[in-house]
Amino acid sequence: MTKEHDVRELDGLDKWELKHPEQDLRGKQLMSPEGQQMGRIDDMLADLNREEVIALRMEDGKIVNVDNIDIRDGVPVLVTPAGPGGRAQIATFGRRR
Repeated sequence: MTKEHDVRELDGLDKWELKHPEQDLRGKQLMSPEGQQMGRIDDMLADLNREEVIALRMEDGKIVNVDNIDIRDGVPVLVTPAGPGGRAQIATFGRRR
């Protein structure tokens, strides 16, 4: 069975918004667990079918899976995946009414 994904940049989705605006990571620095800057987050990639952000696009064009991100006091931190069944905090969004 194949799952369809409709992945788009959050910046281009005028009719969608984050359910929790504090999870908007665009423009923030991605940090390592040791506190080193790893680059600026340019946009968030959303899967419209799942209605959640699935990845971050960095300023240098690299893509980071949100399963590897934890938001700590509003700061995105790159972490090692939690393992089977474990997920980092996911930003969800919905259609504007």
